Amino acid sequence: MTSILQRLLVCIAFLSAGALHARDTAAPSTQLDPVLTTVLDAIQQPLEKDPKLPRTDVDKLRAVFAGEAVTAATPAGKAISQNAMAVCDSLTKAMDERIAAKAAADASAKAPSLTSGGGINKASPMRGVDAGAAGDAARKKEKDKRKYEDNRAEVQSRFVQSGAYRAWAEKATVLRKNAMALYTKQVQLEAAAGLDAPKPAAASPSKKGERRREARQDSADMITGKWVGTDNPDQHHEIKADKTCTRMTKGGKLQEGTWEWIDRKALTARVKFDKATLELTVRPDGKSITAHNLSEKSKGSINEWKREE
Repeated sequence: MTSILQRLLVCIAFLSAGALHARDTAAPSTQLDPVLTTVLDAIQQPLEKDPKLPRTDVDKLRAVFAGEAVTAATPAGKAISQNAMAVCDSLTKAMDERIAAKAAADASAKAPSLTSGGGINKASPMRGVDAGAAGDAARKKEKDKRKYEDNRAEVQSRFVQSGAYRAWAEKATVLRKNAMALYTKQVQLEAAAGLDAPKPAAASPSKKGERRREARQDSADMITGKWVGTDNPDQHHEIKADKTCTRMTKGGKLQEGTWEWIDRKALTARVKFDKATLELTVRPDGKSITAHNLSEKSKGSINEWKREE
């Protein structure tokens, strides 16, 4: 009797551990999404700002993915974990580059504000028993204050005009695009391996059809709507449920096109205009899109879109 009870307890413990593991294990892209958003938002801020960089969180995630790569049971699982590590490396590089750029700019100058001593009033006592001495003291104080403010303005000017400061805006865009390209690959690898969504239990044909319709509607809601370019705010896109789309280019020129799903589960689609073809990948939160330009003229370029509020 005791032996049977012990075996029963072992089975319960085993099943509980398995359930806990299944509940706590999320797809790598889901785990990456919060730190990806934080880092990409941080590196887009001006260098004089001091945003919080989640370096520790990124390092911990990379360690987890490294362990999963070692224990992966299939080549596909190993590729998923290794690509997730590459995403972490790209985020770490972005944070390191920002810190280095700020340090280089600080080497030229440090100043929190653009102020000038030119606005300080030049006044001195004109009356009184000791007007001459008091006037000299006031003028000296005003001269010192003007010199201090002018120095601050000069330091800030050197900071803003430093080569590191000017180069950072362009470098931040490149780092952001590289990280998003790796993240897009991550989503595609997981979709190919069937990690994009849990497999539903067997259901009646009518229930299965209903679920398919709901899934189609959910994915359509994720991509349809109005979008504006993050790097090119003058360009606006609208993707419609009837598989048509429009884009307003710089200068107010309206172009019409069509779109179709490449992989509905991976939320990737192809958009065709008269002289441009784009491959879109929708982020899991449905708030942004990575657009790969497939046209010969601009092949390989990557742009980010965000949903218009």
